[in-house]
Amino acid sequence: MSAKELLGLRTVIIEDHKLFANGLSSVLEGIGLRVIATFENGRDAMNYLRNNEVDLIFSDINMPKMNGIQLCKQLKEEKINTKIIMLSMYEDDNIIKEAFANGANAYLSKNAEKKEIITAIEN
Repeated sequence: MSAKELLGLRTVIIEDHKLFANGLSSVLEGIGLRVIATFENGRDAMNYLRNNEVDLIFSDINMPKMNGIQLCKQLKEEKINTKIIMLSMYEDDNIIKEAFANGANAYLSKNAEKKEIITAIEN
């Protein structure tokens, strides 16, 4: 995916830490993505995703009500096709494998640099 193709991608952020969500939103909008919604848990996000078309989701793994891995499972079950980039402080191989096994398309540490975020989106 080229930088031009990134422009305007409808993006949702699911993150229970507001400061991190706001910072990520600024970074994503700065590279041309369109952040159309932000949620603090997977359950509220699922209600939105059932009725709205989204190109890309950035989701934390560890959240209340429905975590990121449960969200991936639910999206797969309901055949909601959107790309999912998981975010986490955890860099445990088992958690990463579980995220991919349940439908995540990419996995980023919350310590990732802007360049790594762009690479994950492009891939």
